[in-house]
Amino acid sequence: MLRNGNEGMSTIPGFSQIQFEGFCRFINQGLAEELEKFPTIKDPDHEIAFQLFAKGYQLLEPSIKERDAVYESLTYSSELYVSARLIFGFDVQKQTISIGNIPIMNSLGTFIINGIYRIVINQILLSPSIYYRSELDHKGISIYTGTIISDWGGRSELAIDKKERIWARVSRKQKISILVLSSAMGLNLREILDNVSYPEIFLSFPNAKEKKKIESKEKAILEFYQQFACVGGDLVFSESLCEELQKNFFQQKCELGRVGRRNMNRRLNLDIPQNNTFLVPRDVLAATDQLIGMKFGMGILDDDDMNYLKNKRIRSYADLLQDQFGQALGRLQHAVQKTIRRVSTNFGNSNFNFDFINNYL
Repeated sequence: MLRNGNEGMSTIPGFSQIQFEGFCRFINQGLAEELEKFPTIKDPDHEIAFQLFAKGYQLLEPSIKERDAVYESLTYSSELYVSARLIFGFDVQKQTISIGNIPIMNSLGTFIINGIYRIVINQILLSPSIYYRSELDHKGISIYTGTIISDWGGRSELAIDKKERIWARVSRKQKISILVLSSAMGLNLREILDNVSYPEIFLSFPNAKEKKKIESKEKAILEFYQQFACVGGDLVFSESLCEELQKNFFQQKCELGRVGRRNMNRRLNLDIPQNNTFLVPRDVLAATDQLIGMKFGMGILDDDDMNYLKNKRIRSYADLLQDQFGQALGRLQHAVQKTIRRVSTNFGNSNFNFDFINNYL
């Protein structure tokens, strides 16, 4: 009990109840949300496709008791079964398969991992959003930047330099033109100009060489990849190059999450649906518009200190578990892709079934 000056005695909140509620939310919602994100894995050459279904997943009762898990240095967990479909040509097979084990919370609100009691606690993190600031360089010139924080904590910066060119910094050392970034995200020059408030500023800095880089989405992606990966030479556009860029940049630095989407809509006065949790071209262009307005005195600088508590959020216990499960599904995806390629190479057009998947996982 704690003493409250106005109301006498107050009760300490049940922290274990918070743990239980978070774990239940993860089991009932988080698992399904991550399973829905699992992509269909295809091998078009051999007409093979593999899918997981979010509905109907099952968690079995733990195979051992808590006490035995402690004594035998084991993990107290349940096996997770998911409905899957495998397509090979005209042959469609459905089966419930095991994709791994999920540690189970005990009555104390803790886990038993390798025989040791463990707990997971909430974290206080910088809230995903965009944050603007102005700084003076060594010559006393104001430099305006906007920092986009992703749900994973990755950072990308938009900046206007002293020559009034607009850049997107995609890593600590590399920056690219905002036009290249927007084009790589799927917009052509006309669409970019139609969706900004200051098109004359966007048209003022690209030269002939710059415009050539954004003649098509493919050229913009190649330019983006060269700058991001620091590679030279004559690259050829390919799906594998797009996948690498998607994995190493867009998934890490452009996933806003539900909280980030709400913050971006509020800060940039957008109405993008809440279920669209990734950075889209409208976000980038609206953020750039606001940056231009601040630079040229046509807008108000919303100068934020990222360290203020108002810009923090709590990453709940359930979110942490869901993130870990999502990473595990990512590893499963790569394992299945590798298996399909291996089987296609070694067995060609022979009968392909779930035995191949189960044996290689």
